[in-house]
Amino acid sequence: MSGTRLKVNQYRLLLHATGPGRLPNLVGPPLRGGFGKALKDGCCPFTDPVCPQCLQARECAYGYLFDSAVTDADRVLRRYPHTPHPFVFDTPAAPAPDSSGRDRLAVGLSLVAAANEYLPTVLAALERLGSYGLGGDRAGFEITAVETPKETLWRRGDPPLRAAPEAEVWTVRPLRRGPVALRVTSLTPLRLQVDGGVARSVTARDLLSASLRRLELLCRVHGRDEDWDLDAAELVREATDSEITTVQEEWRDQDRYSRRQGRSMPLGGLMGEWLLSGPVTRLAPILAAAGTLHVGKSTAFGLGQFRCEAVR
Repeated sequence: MSGTRLKVNQYRLLLHATGPGRLPNLVGPPLRGGFGKALKDGCCPFTDPVCPQCLQARECAYGYLFDSAVTDADRVLRRYPHTPHPFVFDTPAAPAPDSSGRDRLAVGLSLVAAANEYLPTVLAALERLGSYGLGGDRAGFEITAVETPKETLWRRGDPPLRAAPEAEVWTVRPLRRGPVALRVTSLTPLRLQVDGGVARSVTARDLLSASLRRLELLCRVHGRDEDWDLDAAELVREATDSEITTVQEEWRDQDRYSRRQGRSMPLGGLMGEWLLSGPVTRLAPILAAAGTLHVGKSTAFGLGQFRCEAVR
C-alpha cells in the first residue's frame, strides 16, 4: 500500500523562569522569533540578513533550520519563497507558577529529518534565548529537562548533550477501512490557506489538502523524494464526498510584533472541534501526522496544531 516515510523526533522541554518576570501567555510567537535571533547570534558571523546569498546557508544550523532560500533544484517549492521549517514548537498551554511563584512551562519540539542532528545547537540557542528573556517583562528562563516519549534525555546539572538520539521513522499510510467518524480538535489556531486567503471555516477537503501539502513538502524537501508515495490529488478527490459537522468553531484574533519588520502581524485563526465522516476517515493516519506537525500558515509560531481521534 502506498504511503510516506518521514523521520521525526519529538522532545518535551521543561522551562523554568529564572526571575520574578512573567512568561507571556501566548508564548509561541516570541519563542519562535527569539529562537531565530539566538540561533543566528550563536552560529553566524554576519550582522546583516544575508542567508539567501550565503553559500553556506544549507550547511549552517541557522540557514538550514530557519532561513533556507528555495533553489532551482527545489521544483516542488516553485510557488514558495522559502523552504518549510524542519522544526515545530508546541505551545498550547499558558505558563503556570510553581510553589515559589516562578513560571514554568512545558514546550514540545519536533525536529524533522536532518534537523534532529542540530538538537544540541537548538538547545544551546534556547538557553541563550533564556538569558535574553521573553515577552514584555523580558522574563528569563532556563531549560530544566529534555524528555523524549521514552526517557528523560537530559536534566539540568548533566553534561551538555553532544548528540541527538537516533531518528524515529514515521510510516504513514491510508487505512483500508476507516472508523465511523473522526473528531478533529484544534489545539492552536488554524490558518488554512484557501483561494489566496485564510479560511474562516473548516471543510474536510481543505483540512485534508493542507495536511497532504504539509507532509509532502516536509518529506520532499527534508527527506527523500522516494519516501513520498502518495497521490495527493487522488486522495483529495476520494474524500470530496466526505462530510464535516461543526461542533464548535470560532475565530480567535491575535497579533505578534515583528522586530525584524517593525510592525504588528496578524496571527488569528480558527479554534474548534469538528466531526468528519465518509471516505476521509480512511485517511486518519495522514490527518493525525499532519496535526502533530501543524498545518496551514505560521506553523513555526506554533499555529496549526490539532488532534485527530477515531470515533467508533
